[in-house]
Amino acid sequence: MSDYFNSIDYQINLMLDHEQDLQDEYDRRLRDVREGVGDYVLLPEGDPWNLNDYEQDPQPTNILDTCSHGFYIAEGAKTGTMYHLSPDLGLWEACDDYEDIEQMVADGRPLTQPMDNSESKLG
Repeated sequence: MSDYFNSIDYQINLMLDHEQDLQDEYDRRLRDVREGVGDYVLLPEGDPWNLNDYEQDPQPTNILDTCSHGFYIAEGAKTGTMYHLSPDLGLWEACDDYEDIEQMVADGRPLTQPMDNSESKLG
């Protein structure tokens, strides 16, 4: 019996169990975030199925993460567009401090991004 615990099969099973535990934990955390547990916000242009694309309770803390409107800013993951978090609208809005809004409209680029896993109602 003691040979089994030193065997490669045992080591592989241990590794597979550990990987499954990590995947289960990731899935649970993602489900919680998507259900609104913990005040997480989906970053602009983020993938709602990727836990790394969420940030917990983003707040402006200094001049580097704040626009002239006083809102928290973040860069879109796909296009690099700068958005600020608009609490009144409940979504990310293209920030005119960094972006040419008229050009965005002309290009057909969205002006808003959802801050949760729902669809944007504006844009």
